[in-house]
Amino acid sequence: MSFAVGISIITSQDLPIYEQAFEGFKNIYKGETRRYDLQGNLRESEKVIRRIRDKPPDLIVAIGLLAATVAKENFRETPIVFCAVVDPERFSLVGDNLTGITLNVPVTETLSQIRNILPEARKLGVLYDPRKSRLTIEQAENLGKTLGFSMIPQKVSSELALPDAMRSVLHKSDLLWIIPDSTIITPDSIDYIFLNTSEEHIPIITFSEDLLKKGALAAFSPDYVSMGEQAGHLVLRILSGKSPGTIPIQPADKTRVIINQRIAKKLGLKFNKTSVDIDTEVIFYE
Repeated sequence: MSFAVGISIITSQDLPIYEQAFEGFKNIYKGETRRYDLQGNLRESEKVIRRIRDKPPDLIVAIGLLAATVAKENFRETPIVFCAVVDPERFSLVGDNLTGITLNVPVTETLSQIRNILPEARKLGVLYDPRKSRLTIEQAENLGKTLGFSMIPQKVSSELALPDAMRSVLHKSDLLWIIPDSTIITPDSIDYIFLNTSEEHIPIITFSEDLLKKGALAAFSPDYVSMGEQAGHLVLRILSGKSPGTIPIQPADKTRVIINQRIAKKLGLKFNKTSVDIDTEVIFYE
């Protein structure tokens, strides 16, 4: 299927994960595209906006948060499909002209994979801000019961409240699950969390490969090629007449499991491909 329309691709910056998403998109959408890179800065964004307005597209695909934000703020009448964005509602990425794919891995997928790789774990600690992550925690508590987890959720209303929350949750937990909550994910907070979990020999499960490099045991992250393919399917639906605002924002379909072998060895744990769902890509990070 092909369409004689103009599609502009905006990427936040030149990163391998964004290139993978673009490759996935091109697996699905075979038409011509015009591609623009914001290079991670607003000055370049102004240039890109002018260039796109000179040749207005029928649809914009935005890859990454900066690209999605720039597209939403400057092209309010143009259909927009974004991908590779964490928690889009927090950044007001909602509206009649846009939809997309989030970086959020479904809670069901995350907890199922935790159970696969750590079958002995029973007490799963998690820090969260109720204003931002209440629904995620409620879903996790309900699902956790079916998987044999006792969830230990600890509310954190501000960065200043984190130390007391950490002390409380670590003494009750077998492992710590870090979710994409902006109250928890700050440079100082992350350093504090990793220092304390390391001292207590508590494994960390997270959503980010960057946090894996800091010392998490495992990260469950979206497959970016698959995410780009999802975005491509959304584009085809919109070009066929579907309004973007009527298409729900979707989580990524396919997950990668990345295991930090150095941390696993430190904790006395061993993993292999059979530890994880057979349909999931497993990467062993050394």
